[in-house]
Amino acid sequence: MTTNTDRKGILSRLWNLPRTTVAYIFDAALRIFSPNTDDYPKIGAQPYQGDPNTDKQHR
Repeated sequence: MTTNTDRKGILSRLWNLPRTTVAYIFDAALRIFSPNTDDYPKIGAQPYQGDPNTDKQHR
C-alpha cells in the first residue's frame, strides 16, 4: 500500500525527469552554438612543421 508521501515522491521524480533531460540537451546545444573559447595566439593557429613522411607504402 502506498502512502501519500510515496505518491508525492513518485510524482516529483516523474516531473523532474523530463525537466532534467531538457536541461541536459539545452546545455549541450548552448555549448555547441556559443562563441569559441579557444585561446589561440593573436597571429592565428600555426601549421604543423613536423618531418614529412618518408614511408611511401600505404597501409
